Amino acid sequence: MDEAVEKGLTLWRALMVQLDERDPDGPRWGEADYHALAAEPFEIRMLCVMDSLEYNVSNGGWGQFLWNCVAHWRVMLDIAEKAYVLTGAPDHAAIIPELRRCCDHCEADAIASRARAAAERNYLVEGYPMFGEFLDRARAYDDGNWQTVFYGEQAWHARLRWLAANDGLMRRYLGQPN
Repeated sequence: MDEAVEKGLTLWRALMVQLDERDPDGPRWGEADYHALAAEPFEIRMLCVMDSLEYNVSNGGWGQFLWNCVAHWRVMLDIAEKAYVLTGAPDHAAIIPELRRCCDHCEADAIASRARAAAERNYLVEGYPMFGEFLDRARAYDDGNWQTVFYGEQAWHARLRWLAANDGLMRRYLGQPN
């Protein structure tokens, strides 16, 4: 790991500690009444958005991102598209229109499926079948082969290098001396 990535990782950890203290339940992108970090500076929002986006897509595909972030996916993708360019991950920025197309197509299904799962307490059933059924329908719409750009560490390392390069900004946000 190079020096910039290590420095960025230290800043990332400090940022996550501070955000966890402010909001111990973490981002709740799937809840309509969640503030979506609106009071935070763009740079903080973008870091959290990219983290959630990459985690969801690399873990379960674009359908998982939509399921878990259905209430805020549009604002998240608007932020991510700008953020990936800013942090030096243009391949990720270029793929956002595909993700936006898929989410737009399956949004109503995700909303209805989540509501039904909550009403039937399906999240308590082993394997969470309604989520799996939704993912199957999402994959039938688009196989998500384009999403492989999210499977590596390119964007993560670019983000850490961006953090290191913006050390002063992050330290001010964290209330630390430069």
